[in-house]
Amino acid sequence: MKSQTLRAAIACLLLPGAAAAQERWENRFAIYGYFPDIGGQTSFTAPGGGEFEIANDDLIRNTDIALMTSIEAQKGRIGIFGDLIYMDVGDEITGATTLGKGAVPLPPGVTADAALDIEASVLSIGANFRIVDTERTWFDAFAGARALSAESTLDATLNSPLGPVAGASSSVEGDSVDAFVGVKGKVSFGDAGRWFLPYYVDAGTGDADRTRQAALGIGFTTKRGEVFGTYRYLDYDMQDDSLLSDLDLSGPAIGVSFRF
Repeated sequence: MKSQTLRAAIACLLLPGAAAAQERWENRFAIYGYFPDIGGQTSFTAPGGGEFEIANDDLIRNTDIALMTSIEAQKGRIGIFGDLIYMDVGDEITGATTLGKGAVPLPPGVTADAALDIEASVLSIGANFRIVDTERTWFDAFAGARALSAESTLDATLNSPLGPVAGASSSVEGDSVDAFVGVKGKVSFGDAGRWFLPYYVDAGTGDADRTRQAALGIGFTTKRGEVFGTYRYLDYDMQDDSLLSDLDLSGPAIGVSFRF
């Protein structure tokens, strides 16, 4: 009897370790198209000299596709993740009677042609701790760092009935590395829990006065991965001495993910 009790006690002690040893990393890779509206403002050198601010959404009316990828790895309650956004978008206006945020109207008969291009990449890396983990719900708290690299280029020409008056090309670069904290999770529903609602919220600071990001979507689980759509918002409030004073992206994303 004593030997049976001893074996039972040893088994109880070994079972958690055996379960932990059997835990494997669960990996997920996703790629998706992002179709954001571009907001915020940038300070440029004006044609003929001086400086003025231009709101990005004054010129960027329609966004070309921006690509995003993400990768996640989870083992038990501990996980790591990374996320990359890359975009190169541009648009132009012709015959404008004003140029710049809050600008005084141009003189009568003078119009402006302008083209704005924005190239940016945003890399986020973090680690999470799974607070809730049930059959249909998980909830994580996380911390990490995000790096922004952005360049805005403005080509502008002032025109009169007699021809071009002045023209200039100006480029502004902005970089920011910031720490952030937040929460993310997923709630499954429907038959066998194949439908799900993912959500994500973070906030941080560092080189920028403030950065925020949020996403909410809906998806469907397949045998090998997921198909999903989300609405994502990312905002940067840069420091006062930065020419790239603000930048924000908001819009839908559609993608697929694979588990391995």
